[in-house]
Amino acid sequence: MDFKLCSVIWKIIAKKMGGVLKSGLYFFFVKIVEDYMEKLVKCEMKIIEKIAVIYLVNPPVNALSESIRNDIYELLTSCAANSEIQAVIFTTRGLPFSAGADIKEFSGPMKGKFFLDFYRAIKKLNKPVIMGIDQYALGGGLEFCMLAHHRIATPKSRLGLPEVKLGLIPGGTGTMSLPRLVGIEKALDMIISSNPVSAQEALEIGLIDAISSDDLEKSCLDFARNILNDSNYQLSMPIERDNPKMPSIDYFKQKKSEFLDKYHGFKAPLRLLDCLEAAATLPLDKGLAFEMQQFMDLISGDDSQGMRYAFFSERLASVVPGLNPKEALDIQKVGVIGGGLMGSGIAMAFLNRGFTVVCVEVDPKRAEICQQGIEKQFQKSMQQGKISQSDCDSRLKNFSVTGEIKDVNDVDLVIEAVFEKMDLKLDIMRQLDEICQPSTILASNTSGLDLNQIASITKRPEKVVGMHFFSPAHVMRLLEVVRTEKTDSVTLQTALTCAKQLKKVSVVVGVCPGFVGNRMIFKYFEQVVWLLLRGCSPQQIDSAMKSFGFPMGPCEMADMSGLDIWVHANPDDRSLITDFVNNGRLGQKSGSGFYDYSQGDKTPQESKEAAKIIADYAKKQQIESQDCGQDVIVSRLLMALISEGMHILSEKVVQRASDIDTIYVHGYGFPIYRGGPMFYADQLGLDEVKKQLLTLVDQDSQAWKMSPILDECITSSRKLSAYKTE
Repeated sequence: MDFKLCSVIWKIIAKKMGGVLKSGLYFFFVKIVEDYMEKLVKCEMKIIEKIAVIYLVNPPVNALSESIRNDIYELLTSCAANSEIQAVIFTTRGLPFSAGADIKEFSGPMKGKFFLDFYRAIKKLNKPVIMGIDQYALGGGLEFCMLAHHRIATPKSRLGLPEVKLGLIPGGTGTMSLPRLVGIEKALDMIISSNPVSAQEALEIGLIDAISSDDLEKSCLDFARNILNDSNYQLSMPIERDNPKMPSIDYFKQKKSEFLDKYHGFKAPLRLLDCLEAAATLPLDKGLAFEMQQFMDLISGDDSQGMRYAFFSERLASVVPGLNPKEALDIQKVGVIGGGLMGSGIAMAFLNRGFTVVCVEVDPKRAEICQQGIEKQFQKSMQQGKISQSDCDSRLKNFSVTGEIKDVNDVDLVIEAVFEKMDLKLDIMRQLDEICQPSTILASNTSGLDLNQIASITKRPEKVVGMHFFSPAHVMRLLEVVRTEKTDSVTLQTALTCAKQLKKVSVVVGVCPGFVGNRMIFKYFEQVVWLLLRGCSPQQIDSAMKSFGFPMGPCEMADMSGLDIWVHANPDDRSLITDFVNNGRLGQKSGSGFYDYSQGDKTPQESKEAAKIIADYAKKQQIESQDCGQDVIVSRLLMALISEGMHILSEKVVQRASDIDTIYVHGYGFPIYRGGPMFYADQLGLDEVKKQLLTLVDQDSQAWKMSPILDECITSSRKLSAYKTE
């Protein structure tokens, strides 16, 4: 639905009626327009020399919603009844073939015709069906293509089955068709990775029959004529081929063991293995029935609900009232202050998207390391086939390192990414304010310092914004965009537009210590320390959280980022972590932290010295050990996130609860199939959350505070994940 078009029409109607329409009626108006648009014909057909050419017409991505599925089925039926038609082609004009299912339909009962209906209709048609694939065929779009007898794609087309990203399996015959076309191992790789393959690879593995060299429709017509004129041609649907062969007798047993360890309770990968095994061992009708049962179980389960919620939350996060995308400034040249790990990563993130970047690093040795590190990274990407030689050359041509801060005087945007010391950041901002053009936006990559204070020392506080990247900045998708008290709408919109150009998931947050992500992680880590001091080992804690679904436990994560980071962020806190740092145990960077590490090996190993530091500190604080099983560990740590998230909401640091979940899924490894801490609270039940929090408050009323938002949601039967601040 084009909401911009709706908005224009609405304003015209309101103006004609004297502006008396209430704004609350707008969404009712949109629903009427949506219903009308949904009833429009989604397919068009013409007949060329006894060949029916059917065009899918459901812009912008040809989502296979109920109406287009019904149109497809009716056209297949009418083609079967028309004896003049000898072959059928499905293609598009200017649109991608199909992005797959309409995700909005997943929240309710599936209506209309479905893929099994397509299978039966194509079989009954008994005429060659050819799919002309332009741009991409993904998810249900590819499943529909695989039901046809033949597939032809344009050279730049991509084909894939990304359903696992939504906690699902291809439930429209895909787990039966794909392995029959490309084999079990390639089918598993394509589905589990969700990565689409190129047209060339699709041709090589047998997924498509040909690549169109020029006009796609003409190529399909020529292909149809050739097979119609071939007296030896035999009609055969891929799905009706013999069962695919198993790679080995114990292939599925080995894979299930691997997936149990790798996916930590995420159901879709294991259900996928079951379906592929069914494809290899069961008759087709039973295999299709089995696939449908697995799909229906998953679509109604918590995992898929959580991933669909995360999908829509990510898109909602960039919606900020009062902003106009057209107001964004044109950013072409970017300055980065600091050539360390974070500064280099930020530079690469911009270079990867075609920006010109000037990096300021006053230390000559670090400047050289920065230059060489970026060159090495781009060359590595080239060797891996991710970028071409020309891409590599272009990016390096757009990059320069300087020791003089004055060399960023002509940039459109400058981001300071120096060490987290307020005095240093204030000094740099003062210099940038004097050096840069009045139109230049001054951004800080601070992970939690007072950005209002940083902005206040400039003569342009309205043009100061936080752009908190996550390390490594050229890889991690999350970007916290921090709005100060003075940040104006143009500056904020420009930061969000840059984030979109960088392919980042951006979330607007307000100023508070640690913003959202780090503020919550510090509360989370306080409880990690609490557990350690009461007898839980780092291995126990990490194992419990990985079983919940985190890719990495908190102790492993702290060792990776560096325990000294905690001390720098909490200079007045004389905690257990201070003792670790004072003993030279900084984490992976020093070869020891909560765990020990061998040289050149980042695999955590149990540490007797770390256990002694913990025990000595607990003894000094007169803390007694207590029994904390896996459930206690998971509950305490998740309640820390949920509780602090509610306090952040009550302080209006974010617009909505789903923004918090987006930050935690994309920045901190919260399992996406659980939606995020706020969504998980709803799944757990808010009454249960209150019960667990009250127990913790009784244990320590200083460390735990109840947020009024919890009772507000319980009383109003409102979901916490749907909470919006005023």
